[in-house]
Amino acid sequence: MKVILLHNVKKIGKKGEVVEVADGYANGFLLPKRLAKIATNDAMKQLDSEKNQVVKSTEAEKKALKKIFTTVTGQEITIKAQANEKGHLFAALGPKDIAAALQNELGAFVETSSIITEPIKDIDNYVVPIEIGEHKGTILVQIQPK
Repeated sequence: MKVILLHNVKKIGKKGEVVEVADGYANGFLLPKRLAKIATNDAMKQLDSEKNQVVKSTEAEKKALKKIFTTVTGQEITIKAQANEKGHLFAALGPKDIAAALQNELGAFVETSSIITEPIKDIDNYVVPIEIGEHKGTILVQIQPK
């Protein structure tokens, strides 16, 4: 019997796949537990339209990430932090602080996981690598005393 998997099923397939299984396995396990549905013509059309929508939303998401990337890459941001007279910061700055500065200065929301840096502990200029989606670039972060 051909069924469309509604969830990942070990040794059978992944969600959204059309698989051939024994009638007893489908009727006794997959269908009652709502892990699959029978692959009728209507169900196949619905599956195709869902896959098309996923592709469209993925393309839109990629465009949005590229727009954010082009907005922030190569830009220079300034973060003011408290430091002692030797230039050591009282509190280290990390991706969370850089993301907040990008939001404030450029209006671009960048996830902290996209900012690749060790904690910044001194007043200086830093070139910080960023990875937004499949795009890689850098930003210049200036740390200044308050």
